[in-house]
Amino acid sequence: MYICSVCSAPAFKWQGRCVVCQNWNVLVEAEEASPQKTSVKSEGVAKKPVRLAEVDIIKSEKIISSISEWDTVLGGGIMPGSLIIVTGDPGVGKSTLMLQVCNAIAARGKKVLYFSSEESLEQLHNKIATLGLANTAVWFSDDGNAADILATLKAERPVLAIVDSLQNCRLSSGGAQNFSLTTAIKETAHQLMVTAKSENIAIIMTGHITKEGILAGPKLLEHLVDAVFYLQNDTDGQKKILTSVKNRFGPIDEIGFFELGEKGFVEVCNVNQALLEEASRKDTLGSVLFLSFHGSRCLLSEFQALCVKNHTNLPQRVISGVDAKRVLIIAALLEKYLKLDFSNQDIFFKIRGGIKIAENCSDLAIALAILSSLLKTPVPAKTIAVGEINLGGRISAPQNLEKLVKNSKKLGVAKIITGTNSKDNLTSESVLQLRHVYELLQVFDNLPQKY
Repeated sequence: MYICSVCSAPAFKWQGRCVVCQNWNVLVEAEEASPQKTSVKSEGVAKKPVRLAEVDIIKSEKIISSISEWDTVLGGGIMPGSLIIVTGDPGVGKSTLMLQVCNAIAARGKKVLYFSSEESLEQLHNKIATLGLANTAVWFSDDGNAADILATLKAERPVLAIVDSLQNCRLSSGGAQNFSLTTAIKETAHQLMVTAKSENIAIIMTGHITKEGILAGPKLLEHLVDAVFYLQNDTDGQKKILTSVKNRFGPIDEIGFFELGEKGFVEVCNVNQALLEEASRKDTLGSVLFLSFHGSRCLLSEFQALCVKNHTNLPQRVISGVDAKRVLIIAALLEKYLKLDFSNQDIFFKIRGGIKIAENCSDLAIALAILSSLLKTPVPAKTIAVGEINLGGRISAPQNLEKLVKNSKKLGVAKIITGTNSKDNLTSESVLQLRHVYELLQVFDNLPQKY
């Protein structure tokens, strides 16, 4: 490495002229720093450790908004001094949601700062007027310089600050930057984390995700921040889903549902009602309900299957919302144990309800949906199916069967079809426990004689 003696510009090999200042014969060889000069032992300062019993505990109340879906996903509110990232695809509505959250918290008498590095103050003013938040008590800034943001936070000391977005924040006020995008994102987030902890300011950063979800997304910062939340479109494209992926101050796997209208985000508190109303119909073929638990709430999903005779030698398998291999395994089990032929059947499968299902206990619902379409016989109305099927055809009930039955009754489910296990053997008329795939046909009424 060579250094220019005039402008200190680096060069990887000696050359007669400095490419920066254009002076001749000014490059000198740089001395490599010795390990002793850069080691932790020579620069570090020994600090006396303390016992946790000697640390004073400061109880902090969480920052609550009037948006219940938001507060639920965050575990009861925002913890003061925490660093949070809300991420999602560009255009999904992150800025709109943050503006509404800021307005709700500022309306409760809290000081809130909103730093917008993407939109000017004029653009923000028009956006807020469209959302009906013209009289908001939030303080705004369109400065995207990281150093200015940090200085403003220390001077104003708000309760909550929004940085929208992290990718557009810059580390220097002018001139050429010597940082890559990855380094700039990490360094900016680290400085915000230090400020949040030292000043006890809750900071929420927004961030975009790329197709790979690596560079611009939260994967780069998951180890650094206190909480990570994804804002995504549901599988039907009708609702917005806020999901908790990491939360040091609350439960993970919490889900909140919103609809995006002209006035911004509107909470969808009872997402199960529409599915139950449609499930009351008795003429729906290839449809069965599935109940899953996400955080503190239970959600219904509708499994839909369509089996159609194929007139070619290559039957189609079009599957969405669940692992395609799982559906193929279930079809193979039905073919083996119930002597059904799927070699000439196209199988189309999807999940309605807004979420993707990855649970093993969805096997039974997949099997009944496929059977209902193939046999052209509907599953009884308002029926849910929860159970895992092993490769031997045995059906197992989930571990939380009692909790499942209790929540199903609250929702108004008429019947529960599940498997068996060594712990729970229920005798309720609303619960049907099956032991093997051989017994699946007894679920259906008025089957054709050939079955």
